[in-house]
Amino acid sequence: MKKYRYLIIGGSVAAIAAVEGIRSIDGKGSICIISHEPYHAYSRPMISNYLMDEIDLEKMYYRPLSFYEREEVECLLGREVVKVEPEKRTVELENGERLSYEKLLIASGGRPIVPRIEGVDRKGVYNFLTLDNAREIKSSFGEVERVVIIGGGLSGMKAAEALCCAGKEVTVVEMLPRVLAPVYDETACRMITHLFREKGVEILTSSQAEEIYGRSGDERVGGVRLKDGREVPADIVILTVGVLPQVGFLSGSGIEVNRGIVVDEGMRTNVEDVYAAGDVAECFDILLGERRLIPIWPKAYYEGRIAGINMAGGKAQFRGTFAMNSADFFGLPTMSAGIVNPEGEGWESLVDCREGERYYRRIILKDNKVKGMIMIGDAVDKAGVVLGLIKEQVDVRGFKERIVARDFDLIDLPKPIRMARIRDVALI
Repeated sequence: MKKYRYLIIGGSVAAIAAVEGIRSIDGKGSICIISHEPYHAYSRPMISNYLMDEIDLEKMYYRPLSFYEREEVECLLGREVVKVEPEKRTVELENGERLSYEKLLIASGGRPIVPRIEGVDRKGVYNFLTLDNAREIKSSFGEVERVVIIGGGLSGMKAAEALCCAGKEVTVVEMLPRVLAPVYDETACRMITHLFREKGVEILTSSQAEEIYGRSGDERVGGVRLKDGREVPADIVILTVGVLPQVGFLSGSGIEVNRGIVVDEGMRTNVEDVYAAGDVAECFDILLGERRLIPIWPKAYYEGRIAGINMAGGKAQFRGTFAMNSADFFGLPTMSAGIVNPEGEGWESLVDCREGERYYRRIILKDNKVKGMIMIGDAVDKAGVVLGLIKEQVDVRGFKERIVARDFDLIDLPKPIRMARIRDVALI
């Protein structure tokens, strides 16, 4: 049985960050990454760009392939971990092979939610989470004219954009009253929906798929039947209803799992020498004041690096973060962060909305502190400044009206805050 000083389950951004964290302290300890995918770490948000032929695999890699050799990292790609036994300090792979570790990081990411719909196992039904998913969809293009996407979140809408640009007839089926509802407010959703419809994408909201039916005498997809009886013909169906943490292999391990793996500020689990980071780990939301899943790339990187530093004997802490989402739809930049659909009393909104120009900036405040933002179009230009106000929970009462101004910038901040921000970005 082969033994490693550091064993990492999962090969995406958190794993790369952990390697960098480890190597900042320990230049020689053996490191092994186990990934169920047959690829080195790549940017998942770019699979829609890959589908549109805007980018190839080489440009999707998160680090150059030389990174692994330079950092002396062994990679077991296309391998599945089926069991973790902390009392023995071992993990078991799908072929029965066992590996031993001194320090273990679980960075296994998420798995797609497969809705309970009759016919979901038909040929021509795909997920949209991995590069292989995108490759499978792309390989079917020659036989595909009509596509139904079940789920109108960020992933579903990026898939819709990619397939529309590929010349396909696309229908999005979303059970909520609007697409992108958890990410943007009603105004932003309306603007984005209008853009998609202009491009020819059909969007069916408040609609739920009941069955994926087949062609006559064929197991291939023929279309989607909705609960209200409507039928939407399709050659393929793409499922984008959400992602859950990949934790099934932890059954019986004793590692505490809530919605995700429970960790402390050092990314330690409740089991000695076992850490977790990335989409699989819960973290502290500094705006909501609670621990929850926040599946975003910056958070995964920071957590992975902190885990790596602590695994190697250093001392680092992750104080928490907040939700952030950024997407470009048909060339229109959009971004949201923090609390975008507040409920209850005491909230204030500052808004500059020009729907005809596809320009929207909404700043959401409570107690004179910025708690959230939504930006569309050119409004995203100053997103970094506003993100800093959210992160640092700056009292903005003296300049808050300026935040929605088109020319708002660092110069509008009080001098002590402005100088701190300048130092943070290393401009002086």
